[in-house]
Amino acid sequence: MLPVHFQDALSLGIPGDMRQHTQKEKTKVRKSGQSELRKVKELGQKAKILTALFFFDPIAGDFSVGGHIHDGETIPDFNLLFQNHLQAFNAKSTVDSISGWGNGFLENLKETNDGSNYAINGASTETFLAEERWDRVMEDVEKETTEYKSVFWENLRRMAEEVLAVDGTPMIITPLTRREFRGGKIIECFKEYRLNAIRAAHDVVTYLDLNQESTKYINAIGQINAAKYNPELKDWTHLNKGGGIVFGRMVVDLLLRKLRGVFASGDEDFGVESNTNPTVQD
Repeated sequence: MLPVHFQDALSLGIPGDMRQHTQKEKTKVRKSGQSELRKVKELGQKAKILTALFFFDPIAGDFSVGGHIHDGETIPDFNLLFQNHLQAFNAKSTVDSISGWGNGFLENLKETNDGSNYAINGASTETFLAEERWDRVMEDVEKETTEYKSVFWENLRRMAEEVLAVDGTPMIITPLTRREFRGGKIIECFKEYRLNAIRAAHDVVTYLDLNQESTKYINAIGQINAAKYNPELKDWTHLNKGGGIVFGRMVVDLLLRKLRGVFASGDEDFGVESNTNPTVQD
């Protein structure tokens, strides 16, 4: 089986129309993330394939680090290490465990797979490197075989070169659409970033066009139904639990569609349940 490496080129947290974390919430999230991060190396001991994820934050112009997919010999471990970037006003990522699609994606794994979403607020590539979190990631990556070929900004280039040195295969995921409407259609405010992500992948790596797929879906269900995914009345960027499930499932389907020709027996080889046509969650 080939290793699969994700790069979400646009893990978004946009300032404006978002509630701020209380200090208690921020402390809880931080401690939880640090605790879960320590489990990565333990999970890595069982893995035969390990890759790293990168999430580009277009607003901050920086990258935050994602994590790993482990595929063990007997009981596969599917472990996602998500690391999001804390925006101004304490905005939250569309991937994190509180208001993103990360957990929704993991919920699609079969019982024989183990998945964890390690999203924590407040870390950029600069702090990730300074706090030696990246060193811990590389300790596990160096034990495995992966390939990485994608370059954005100075810090990501450094990370990419280090992963490339131990072989890896990247995959880029374009950003989840925001759900703001004008004239009955989604405002495509991330169009430029979508095109940049695809351009980065062109002739080099595979990409999943989550932006296009989520835009088509939200346009199809309309503004009233799209609002059912808001964690708060005016938060059109992040997701409630239902939204996380739906768009996490969408990422799974895009992945299966893109990689179906790679795995001889289809869904079983990747360890996810096949499904299409996400439904609106009340």
